[in-house]
Amino acid sequence: MILRRPYAFLIKYFKIIHVLLFGLFVFLLFSLRKIYLFLIDYVKKGTFNYTDNIAGKYVPIILIVLLFIAIISGIFIYLLMKRKEKPSLFYILLTVYSGIAFFLLIFYRNFFASLELTSYETLTIIIYRDIMAFLYYICYFFVGVLFIRAFGFDIKKFSFEKDKRELNLDVTDSEEVELGVSVDKYDALKALRKQKRELGYYYRENDKFFNILAIVLVAGIIIFLYIHFFVNNKVYSETSTISLGNIDFKVIESFVTDKDGYQKIVSPNNNFLVMNLQINNKNDSTYYFDREIFRIAYNDNYLYPATSYCSSFSDIGNCYTPNSKIQKGNQEFILIFKINEPSFNGYFEILKNKSDNYKYERMRIKSSPIEVARENYEMNNNYFNVTNHTFVDNTSVEHNECDKDGNCVINMKNLYSDFDKKIMILTVSNISDFTEEFLENYLGIYYKVNNTIYDITSDKIDILDINENNIYITVPKIVLNQKENGLVFKTRRKAIYIKLGGNNE
Repeated sequence: MILRRPYAFLIKYFKIIHVLLFGLFVFLLFSLRKIYLFLIDYVKKGTFNYTDNIAGKYVPIILIVLLFIAIISGIFIYLLMKRKEKPSLFYILLTVYSGIAFFLLIFYRNFFASLELTSYETLTIIIYRDIMAFLYYICYFFVGVLFIRAFGFDIKKFSFEKDKRELNLDVTDSEEVELGVSVDKYDALKALRKQKRELGYYYRENDKFFNILAIVLVAGIIIFLYIHFFVNNKVYSETSTISLGNIDFKVIESFVTDKDGYQKIVSPNNNFLVMNLQINNKNDSTYYFDREIFRIAYNDNYLYPATSYCSSFSDIGNCYTPNSKIQKGNQEFILIFKINEPSFNGYFEILKNKSDNYKYERMRIKSSPIEVARENYEMNNNYFNVTNHTFVDNTSVEHNECDKDGNCVINMKNLYSDFDKKIMILTVSNISDFTEEFLENYLGIYYKVNNTIYDITSDKIDILDINENNIYITVPKIVLNQKENGLVFKTRRKAIYIKLGGNNE
């Protein structure tokens, strides 16, 4: 294979190459100016006018490609100048600047792509503006020098030919080098050792350039990896705050349950991931978010909030729906996702940008069944103070009923139990602290058999009447013949057991 050394080409087209580089840097200058003016306006107004493909408008892909070409060109021209023992510092600076601009413009393109939801913090925009100002004003220096190189004059005289003569073109700059394709092991090893020595010599002669190039490449790789893993694909912890412009999202807590607020099964064979989400709107505008803004990654699929189950979790908080207003200040909503397993270990995602292929911010969520704290009481306690209890087959209750004129009459209400049940009469001194709705939904009975506790939930007993300090409820007869029985109040987070006695028949 025959390769031709590029130096003759570079010398022959030295002027044209610099004209093209000059045009590239003029394009870069105007692009940087557009970004800089955008950021200045953003800082002043605190807002901006969003347009479709705003990233492509301010940081086109062609600009990034051209900067990569500028980096390669800078390296080759530096090698040429070094070979001809001519000043090469400018081309080192050109390569370094092009590398920095290359990686920063990739960052700014991602920044523009993330602007759809709201605005960024002012301090963040000021930092971005100052970085762009540095990049923008330095570009004038390279445009000026490239203009001098491209259009044929140096500091002393307007003559490009002098530059060309000083490069000292000779036949070795375009000589052909033959590469054989047959391989001899000894010759190959000898050639490798020779190339290794020559590379070592070449590195020592040009160590300044290669060290700077290595620093630029390492810095570029670090910046790229940082942007990739900690900006574009950052995974937040559950206690973190996700900031999308002027709106902050924070998960206060999450848990998995299959029961509603009254401890009844919501949907057989299903569980629900419930998240308490705090949303902080830091500006005066009111927002409405689509249902698709929130989702979880679950079993290789995406699940969106199941708003049809909101009523089953109303005891926790207000359920988020597409009609929910996000007004200025802190607000809390619950998100409900229907899942199969009794726990969840996966990702909760918030839509960051619709226009950029629906990009989401991710948060790692690890949720388990909600912990229920148990509290044990005897009779005559401060929570539900039962002073007496009895069991009967039937009884009568007096009700003093008055009309609007104040005329009162006593009516008797007869209460009966089924053949397999008894009426439990509870006398409770602080019964006024509890509403009838609370008692109907949370009051249950328990009994103990061989140190195992069995609960009878509120939906399996009937409150027949509440009169003054007495509550009349029906309970299965099995409760009476046990070693221990009592009352139980079960909410999502607490189970209160009140021991009444045992063997009461």
